[in-house]
Amino acid sequence: PPDSWLEISLHPWPADVDEPSETALTRERVALQPGHEVQTIRRAFELATDNPEMANRLRWWPHQPNLLGWSMGIVAPTGAVIDATAGYTGLRTVAVHDGRVTINDFALPLRFALDQGYWPTSGMTAPDAGALRQNVESVLSLGLNGVRKHQKIEDPRFFYWADRLGLLVW
Repeated sequence: PPDSWLEISLHPWPADVDEPSETALTRERVALQPGHEVQTIRRAFELATDNPEMANRLRWWPHQPNLLGWSMGIVAPTGAVIDATAGYTGLRTVAVHDGRVTINDFALPLRFALDQGYWPTSGMTAPDAGALRQNVESVLSLGLNGVRKHQKIEDPRFFYWADRLGLLVW
């Protein structure tokens, strides 16, 4: 038997809470091969998302921003968790076909604005965490589906709200 396993699970990421559900949609365990960690993680994730029905139902769209929580850990032969991490992701494909941008193989008219990330009272830093969510909500309320960020490394909390609320970011 292998010295350790990489275990990955995907679970619903509810829209009304910030903590992932304990109900796993799928859980996979792959033997950890030293020196091949990236390939092992890729293979575990491929196994976890290999159900086309689940993938189609849970795809991320601007109008339906489904997110999946994920967790992965290294498990010893005894079952003890050696190390673990967690986060979230959206399942989607973005491509260009015949000069049109597609998301999940469907053409999507892009309605973008330039967002320079400037705050009148605090310069390049949001005045508080709530302002970042309000910024995303304001863009969406204008009927736009995306923003292009300009000459700034954006606060990760902005990307979190863009993911949660369905805003594309370039």
